Amino acid sequence: MSPLKSPSPFGRRTWIFTLLAGALWLLTYLARPHLMKLPCYGEPTHCTSQEISTFDAVALGTRNLRAATWSDQTQAMAGIAALLIPMAFDAVQVASGALPTGAISRLLGQRLLLLTEAAFWNGALNNTVRLVVQRPRPYLYNQGGTTGNDPSDYTSFYSGHTSFAALAGLMLWFFLSAAGAPPVLKGMGALVGLAITVTTAVLRVLSGFHFPTDTLAGMLAGALVAWVVLRVHGVTAKKQNGRSQ
Repeated sequence: MSPLKSPSPFGRRTWIFTLLAGALWLLTYLARPHLMKLPCYGEPTHCTSQEISTFDAVALGTRNLRAATWSDQTQAMAGIAALLIPMAFDAVQVASGALPTGAISRLLGQRLLLLTEAAFWNGALNNTVRLVVQRPRPYLYNQGGTTGNDPSDYTSFYSGHTSFAALAGLMLWFFLSAAGAPPVLKGMGALVGLAITVTTAVLRVLSGFHFPTDTLAGMLAGALVAWVVLRVHGVTAKKQNGRSQ
């Protein structure tokens, strides 16, 4: 399903994949209380700094709740940018006569559906990995077993905020490329996506919710999910005669 090629932007397959991904995300989220163990709670000898690598140790002792709030905002900014920047380019194309007037709403709806599907798949994968790994968050370490009685305390690996930011950043670049944006605009889009992703990753570490390796894994996972979803629906970075291929 290519944003400028498909005459039916909301094909049945896209809706089915989106609903399936949403259902998997919900199921894996609801499974947390039933499958998560609480290894740090009530166990003074567990979750000590000796278990952490030197690279990840920078996250220990950090607990900046303001950084956590900011990371919520940067995550949202990534999704907004993935939709609004290509839409602004579409508006310029409509004004120049390169696209029909109704193209803006059609393309926005198409991209929103793709972004939603990718976000659901990303969330489902993230939740599944968390259920398997059950890595304690940085703030649980060296607490002598007095904390960690909530399943969400063991969802450090990997960072969902960072993975979504990376996902949205890559989709932003693909949307601009498929729309025929000039190289300068595509480059700016790539920089915006990268900046938001890196900022989100840093904030998640400063907040004490994730280790650096959690955010690096999140970047890779989010980018991979975005690439797979776009490939499945035939969205590429090529454009010919005003139509993406």
